[in-house]
Amino acid sequence: MNSDFVNTIAMAALLGLLAGCGDRDASDAQTNAQKPETKDCIVVEGELKRSMSLTMIQPGHMQANPPDLTLVTDEGKEYPVRQMPGCFGGIPEPSDGVISLGGLGRYRCKGVITGSVLEVYEMTSITKDYFDIEGVIKHSMPLTQSPPGHMQANPPNLTLVTDEGKEYPVHRMPGCTGGPPEPSGGAISLGGLGRYRCRGLTTGSVLDVYEMTKITTARVEKNPGTMPLVQTSLEYDGVYRSIEKHAGTMPYWSYLRFYPDGEVIAVSSTGQPKDLRGWFSKENQPHGKVTIQGNRISFRIPSRAGAVDYIGEAYRDCIRLGFYSHINHRMGSDVYVSVEW
Repeated sequence: MNSDFVNTIAMAALLGLLAGCGDRDASDAQTNAQKPETKDCIVVEGELKRSMSLTMIQPGHMQANPPDLTLVTDEGKEYPVRQMPGCFGGIPEPSDGVISLGGLGRYRCKGVITGSVLEVYEMTSITKDYFDIEGVIKHSMPLTQSPPGHMQANPPNLTLVTDEGKEYPVHRMPGCTGGPPEPSGGAISLGGLGRYRCRGLTTGSVLDVYEMTKITTARVEKNPGTMPLVQTSLEYDGVYRSIEKHAGTMPYWSYLRFYPDGEVIAVSSTGQPKDLRGWFSKENQPHGKVTIQGNRISFRIPSRAGAVDYIGEAYRDCIRLGFYSHINHRMGSDVYVSVEW
């Protein structure tokens, strides 16, 4: 057989093999490019806020951009939120088509993180009820078997046990006052830590506590969410203070002050109650008139920019109020507790 012919066939076979390898490499690269990125599902809970930014399209003319959603956790971490197509749940839009900005309430969101954005496929509104409950606080440390034959200690848990034997998991909120002190040596004391009165808001069966007071005498338990209403009797010697809030990393509180003549004033401040005594008065603040019908309480606080309406109910030692701002159309709710100054 002619040697040139043999060499030609061998060269053609080699080129075909190399071409096949190239096609396979290209195919593998295309397959890898099409493979979807694996993302882990997370569940995040916090306050959902809506904001709307503006863009200057020409000097003196601003254009509103589509509204943005942000989820702020109890630890202050913020997640930009994007509702995915087919997202279950979410925020109901008002029938008049007006978009509410600011706080939209508390939500539990399920989804995945892409960059810093939380892509949500399920949003559940969480209703929180005020509670004032008393019992024994216990410290426990659950163990996990990992690997088999080896036990690993998990972070310690707090539990409130009532006189009737009902147990509530306790979550101390950021800024919670009072509570069992931690030993100076860093060792965690397990078991009973004493009797405490806890106040805060419920999330399911968990007590989100913002105030814990050690007590020495027992009283009848008031179950979360079912605390009996009493005839409204307001405190006039001090102020009513909300749960601690945060503007970025700065803590602040909302304050109300009621007067025997039926007038009320309101302010938000980073100061403690004693810091307000010199200037927080109706001589220096816009004031409104309180309307009381049984346990229902309502009032409007005017200002130069607009008014804010409040309506709610009075409990034995606190007031739960919803509010609506005519200034920025923000809605929300707060729990106020009577404090001295």
